[in-house]
Amino acid sequence: KILKDLGVNNVRIPLSWCLTDHDPATIQGGEDIELLEERFTCLDPFYKEEGVRWPAIPKSLLTNFLRACAKHGITAILDLHTYPGGTSIGTFSGVWPRWSRFWIYGDAPATDGNETKEDIGRELFQNF
Repeated sequence: KILKDLGVNNVRIPLSWCLTDHDPATIQGGEDIELLEERFTCLDPFYKEEGVRWPAIPKSLLTNFLRACAKHGITAILDLHTYPGGTSIGTFSGVWPRWSRFWIYGDAPATDGNETKEDIGRELFQNF
C-alpha cells in the first residue's frame, strides 16, 4: 500500500534460481547447521562436488509479496539474476572464482561430467 501511495506502479524483483518451501521465521536457534543448509540453501547442480551453495528465497515470501502487489495494482517483474552454474564472471556470480557455466550450457544440463537431472530454468516458476 505504501508503494502504491507513493505512485509506484511497477516493481522489479531480482531473484535467485534457488527457492525454498521453508520459512526462516521458524528457526528457533540451536538447529544443526547441516539442517539449516539443507532447508535454506541449494546445492548448485553444476558444482556439487565442490559444495557450492546458493541462499534460498522462501517461496512464501515471494508469493505473499506478489499477492500484495496484485492487491494494490502493482505490476511485478520477476528478474532472474542468478542461475545454476553462475551467469557471469565476478564475485556477484555466486560461483567466483570458478568460470560461469551459463554461457557454455545455457539452461541445458552439463554434459562434461557435471551433469544434472534438474530442469531448473524451465520449472522455476511453475508454482507462480
